[in-house]
Amino acid sequence: MNNWISFLPPLLDLNGEWQVNIESNWPRIEKLTKKVNTKPKLKKVTGTLKLKCNFFQTSGYFEVDDKDSNRNSRTYRSDLVASSLRKENDHFLLSYIAKANVKNPDTKTDEQHYLFSSEVTFQSGELNQSSGYYWTNRKYNTGHNAAGELQLIRK
Repeated sequence: MNNWISFLPPLLDLNGEWQVNIESNWPRIEKLTKKVNTKPKLKKVTGTLKLKCNFFQTSGYFEVDDKDSNRNSRTYRSDLVASSLRKENDHFLLSYIAKANVKNPDTKTDEQHYLFSSEVTFQSGELNQSSGYYWTNRKYNTGHNAAGELQLIRK
């Protein structure tokens, strides 16, 4: 009788600001394009993800904390374009796609816009932090698409 409820997506309060910590494989990609045979460490990137969720949609955007960088070409904002929230094995999975915008793209390694996808896991009973993986299609045709680990912590 109440089986129809199980078909509804889970409704979690993910509204608010989230500290984002990323460990990107970007240094490894740079080394590969320069044909150096070393395995650099992952690059740490931080930012803020602002989410607004309701029963019908999740919207929001991600801003990179890159003020100390001397790079001209950098991602300054990513806007969510699609998301999915589901329960799996007593955990909640948030999958999303965002469109990233790049300031002054370097034509060798960048594009004006690219897609950023991620899937993070919220442990049952712990909705103030999550972790998972991300990947991009950033300049994929030249092998400059990044991937790595992602952590969200509610502010």
